Amino acid sequence: FREMAVSGVKATSVVYGATLNACAKRGVWVLALQLVREMADRSVEADVFVYGQALNACDKGGEWAVALQLLREMAGRSVEANVVVYTTVLSACDQGGQWVLALALLREMTDACVDRGIMTYVAAVNACGKDGEWVAALQLFRSMVDSSVRRDTAIYNALISACQTGAERVRALQLFGEMADFRLERNAVTYGAVVSACEENWQLALRLFRDMAGSCVEA
Repeated sequence: FREMAVSGVKATSVVYGATLNACAKRGVWVLALQLVREMADRSVEADVFVYGQALNACDKGGEWAVALQLLREMAGRSVEANVVVYTTVLSACDQGGQWVLALALLREMTDACVDRGIMTYVAAVNACGKDGEWVAALQLFRSMVDSSVRRDTAIYNALISACQTGAERVRALQLFGEMADFRLERNAVTYGAVVSACEENWQLALRLFRDMAGSCVEA
């Protein structure tokens, strides 16, 4: 990429996008941000794909503040954010434990008429869970169900983890049982979260562990 600049060859949005994709895979957010700035300086159009790759780099690098900055920049450059963009920013918020910001972004998606997908909710619930905000997590889940978004294992894992962090053993067990009602797969993450939630009741934790073994789930 730098050889092109030295040779006087003008980089196109496609070249920038490919370079940003490489940055995203490695979480090199500083370089990704520099490239987006460079595109603006050279009047190279940055589309939603370009910003999406830069946001992926921020997500992998755990830079929620930079991700939010890029999201705001998109609006300033009239690049419409889609569900993938918002979900990536929410994922960065999850890593940073920014649950209040995550809730604000969900409201923003509604105002902008951007549909919320299951992974959008998973990221937001995870952000709540990092801070033990299990009530907010359950409220999001109810909102998701009301919006007819199909529930899956990932959302229940996020909810059970939120309850575990918030020391809500009873709620965690209720959610664990609900998964069976909806015939959802319980994986190692599910069992790990619910067993951790029951760690003060060793008999119950042992029973869950044996249930996991009986279900042929690898620990």
